[in-house]
Amino acid sequence: MPPELDRYLPREVALSAGGRVVAGLTVLLLAGAIGSGVAIWTAAGNAQARLARLEREGVWTTATVVATGRNRDEEGGWFIRYQYDADGGTHTGQARLRRGERMDVGTRVPVHYLREAPNAAWPAGHEPRGVPAWLAFMAAGTMVFGAVALLLLLRKQLTLLAEGRAVEARVVRAYKVRSGSHSHSRAEYEFRTLSGAVRRIRLAVAGRMPEAGSVVTMLYDRDNPGVGAVYPLPLVKVVR
Repeated sequence: MPPELDRYLPREVALSAGGRVVAGLTVLLLAGAIGSGVAIWTAAGNAQARLARLEREGVWTTATVVATGRNRDEEGGWFIRYQYDADGGTHTGQARLRRGERMDVGTRVPVHYLREAPNAAWPAGHEPRGVPAWLAFMAAGTMVFGAVALLLLLRKQLTLLAEGRAVEARVVRAYKVRSGSHSHSRAEYEFRTLSGAVRRIRLAVAGRMPEAGSVVTMLYDRDNPGVGAVYPLPLVKVVR
């Protein structure tokens, strides 16, 4: 039994170097959730405000389609390139057509633009909508979910190392689990609790696959022996 585990509970524990990296990543994820959420929400609001101004204050003129082509994406729709005169100059624009919509070269198309930006004009119904506002919640929520998952992982390892009981566990078997095109390793361990009961738990194996019959040091939850981990834990350590 490692000597640092042979002491009164709770043990004094701290984050290891890997744990500090994970804690730093958690902070970055939370900061990124706030930053990305605000940025996307602001961009969506600006796009909606610009569209409202374009519909309310836009200057209308007529453009001529000078080129057409197919978009190189899964939808494979068409786009048009057009020219128009505004503010004493000739400008060029491009718009993506809706599904099933076609325009030939030479077609006359009504377009509108803002007075302070005559070089950016769009046909009605083809204005850039920008990113949707719900994307801000989706991006922020994804990062918060990742941060919470990391925090729970750190908390679990800190609690298990501080209060978990240490025992010798025998590797019953080690095997691969395949999920689609990916696979990961798992091992089944058997140990005896303080009360004398024999328990078996299955854990994911991050590194080298253990050999059946080998013995490892196991930490298990005193209140829930079905929760355990092989010592040493990657993110926490005992303060010596």
